[in-house]
Amino acid sequence: MTQATDSQDLALLRRMMAGEEEAFTLLYRLRHPAIYRFALRMSGNAALAEDVTQEVFMTLIRDARRFDPTRGTLGGFLFGVARNHLRKRWEEDRRLVPLENESADTIPFPSKVGTRRAMMPPVDSFPPKLPSGSARPFLPCRKIIAKW
Repeated sequence: MTQATDSQDLALLRRMMAGEEEAFTLLYRLRHPAIYRFALRMSGNAALAEDVTQEVFMTLIRDARRFDPTRGTLGGFLFGVARNHLRKRWEEDRRLVPLENESADTIPFPSKVGTRRAMMPPVDSFPPKLPSGSARPFLPCRKIIAKW
């Protein structure tokens, strides 16, 4: 970012904090695409990226005073908020592991909506097809992979 962009962000933030809705709209239009792309690349899921982007700007509305221009840029602050929301979602998904008597396919994991676990191929597809006559390698049990 340039010095002009940083000063423009600060001016818009001050106007937003003073209650000017147009300033927030402008700030949103300027910063939304980059925050969304970041969340999408980190999560690999469009729905999760949209949720995280919305949370970032809701946080800015609620807690704009948390931003300290002496510690960094507004863009850096927004990316940090996005990263923290993504980490929180991943932690929530990690806690949702199927019980021993339930199969992973019958439980409505939030990961089916989106996290890196949703991007994993099913256990049955591991390993990729081997040439005929090859020995089949050891496959880890479903519980271990579900905890990943």
